[in-house]
Amino acid sequence: MESVNGHGRSYRYLIAIVALVAFVGIVILTNTEISFVIRNYYPSFVNYIQYVSDIKNTIFGLLGTYILYRILVSIAEMHGRKERNIGTAELVKLVLRILFYAAVISILLLIFGPYFGLSPSQALAGGAIGGIIIGLAVQTIVSNILSGFLISTSRTIVSGDQMILHSIIWGDIVCKILTVNILFTEVVNQYGHRIRLPNTVMLNSATFTKLKIGDTYTYPLAVTMSSDVSANDLVKKVEETILGEFQKRKQRPPEIYLSAKASGANTFTVLLNFSALGEIIVLTDIVNRAFDDAYWRLKNLPRSSKQHSL
Repeated sequence: MESVNGHGRSYRYLIAIVALVAFVGIVILTNTEISFVIRNYYPSFVNYIQYVSDIKNTIFGLLGTYILYRILVSIAEMHGRKERNIGTAELVKLVLRILFYAAVISILLLIFGPYFGLSPSQALAGGAIGGIIIGLAVQTIVSNILSGFLISTSRTIVSGDQMILHSIIWGDIVCKILTVNILFTEVVNQYGHRIRLPNTVMLNSATFTKLKIGDTYTYPLAVTMSSDVSANDLVKKVEETILGEFQKRKQRPPEIYLSAKASGANTFTVLLNFSALGEIIVLTDIVNRAFDDAYWRLKNLPRSSKQHSL
């Protein structure tokens, strides 16, 4: 089966190369055809042959560059899946995006630069001063690009990871990583909202906690309640309440710990186990409601019952 898949990939690559060569041939032939048609059938437009040719070359050049870029990206993705090395594939895709944008800018400069009195040699000569000015202007963009490189190369996060992003700016975000792009990392949170986070801010102000442990995902939910009821009784009543709810959903009941006591409040850590990111919403709702219900049931007990329970 692996050999068949390998031959299939080689066949697709061969078709892509042939198509690219044919594309280049079409571009060359159309230059001659456009000139021939205008000179013989529309002689009044002879002075515009160069303009038409430049516009056509720009369109075909950008289109050809994009086709080549998509071929290389597809190869990187297939190689990453085959080798099970998604982090390297994301890094290669990031480099390819940068090269693609550089190629687009170069094509536009080479073709349209002379119309504005700017030759390639002048563009290179003015690169030192222009580079400083542009560098200062796009400092944030460059920082985001470098941060994207660091995130990809360190394999801190890769596509498909489900994790908690702890940030002093955004708070905690429970999300699944979609892609690490040049400027942004795109994620989808537990509510299904797609969010694009700047790479610089993400790298400088966030820590990452992966949720996967073995074959399941574990999320630590913090619940803070007033300490005017017994913590032990509260945990027991919560466990009694949620046991049936979790069994109905065929979910493993969570483990509950008293993790902190301060300023008249108890903080409990509830370890939720789930198999899909969207389940966090329902499980969190069940646990929060169970704590609230258990607290008020204990709070409304007669005084003698409270003393007995303590």
